[in-house]
Amino acid sequence: MSEVDVRIRIYEMIDGKPLSPLLDYPLSFFGSCPNVGDTMAMDYGGDHKFYSVSRRYNIKLKGWAVIVREVPTSPQIEAVMKAWEADDAWDAKLDAQEKAEEEKLSLKRSEQRQLIMSKPPSEFALDYWEEPIIERLKKIGVGKHVRISAIKGLGENTRRKLEKRGFIIVQAGNAKAHNDTVALTPAGAKAWKSLLAHRKKVEAAKAEMFGDS
Repeated sequence: MSEVDVRIRIYEMIDGKPLSPLLDYPLSFFGSCPNVGDTMAMDYGGDHKFYSVSRRYNIKLKGWAVIVREVPTSPQIEAVMKAWEADDAWDAKLDAQEKAEEEKLSLKRSEQRQLIMSKPPSEFALDYWEEPIIERLKKIGVGKHVRISAIKGLGENTRRKLEKRGFIIVQAGNAKAHNDTVALTPAGAKAWKSLLAHRKKVEAAKAEMFGDS
């Protein structure tokens, strides 16, 4: 017979009356069978009653009938209950803190996954052609003009898009000499800085979530 099959049945003895059943659970619910001399505290909707184990009987090797009598409270019982309730409150506080930390970590992981999987925000995102242009102009310096012909990859379409976003400024030169110039604007420099900061956050999130793998 397994421990799950062994029953523990608690009966209250009141003089002149039949035994009154109080509890009926598997042995695993109690951990061990209450022994003679034990005091049991029962909770009845917030009211406590206390019982002393007076006898116990093993019935046909199927379980235990435990006989109890109600006893009045005492200073010692009250001290034990107070200590137990204080420990319950402490455990509940720790459980709440642990749950809050788990929820905080779960939210952080969700935000990190979103950061890793999503594209950079549109206000500073740069496409395949725009990024090297802004990077080159940033190295030259904000507001420092250079001939467009010196910036490899700065085609008409890319130039128009960057101008429209306010990231570069173009000054027309001599049409025959093809000496139009371009410079990075403060807005362009800010976008580049924001993009690098965003990528740094992404790499930090990857490192925290995946380590070196």
